[in-house]
Amino acid sequence: RGPTLVIRNKMQKPIAALIGLSLSLSASLAVAQGLFSPAVKVNDSVVTYYELDQRIRFNQFINRLGDLEEISRDELIDDRLRGQAAKEMGVTIGEDQILAGMEEFASRANLKAEQAIEMMAQAQIEPQTFRDFVYNGLAWREVVRARFQGRVQISDAEIDAALGSDG
Repeated sequence: RGPTLVIRNKMQKPIAALIGLSLSLSASLAVAQGLFSPAVKVNDSVVTYYELDQRIRFNQFINRLGDLEEISRDELIDDRLRGQAAKEMGVTIGEDQILAGMEEFASRANLKAEQAIEMMAQAQIEPQTFRDFVYNGLAWREVVRARFQGRVQISDAEIDAALGSDG
């Protein structure tokens, strides 16, 4: 049984309330700090425990098989490295490309992007997680295209197949 707080006079009630509030806030902050603290450091960037949790949920949502924590961690590390490569090469992805990518991904399950986002919300997956997933795939595709353009002709389907994302 936990400690009992006994309030003896009128001045102690507001003080007790403040103490209780500060304890609950500090507990919430401790949880939030842990959630947003670095799970993995990748060069000059980090992957937070929140991002890792979201990617695990996302991989569950798309019925990915295997050790989802390990897979998700590896994917997020790859995303950071690929993002750094995209930045170094000056690759930019426009809003219209991201939205089209989200629609294309959702269409694999015969859904519209908005329907997929609603279903993900029910699984406690933030829309930004889906958006980041699509953005990173598109950015990496552009890195590959820019790096090998002129040397070899690679179709989008071949890139998808090489990334393991075509079903």
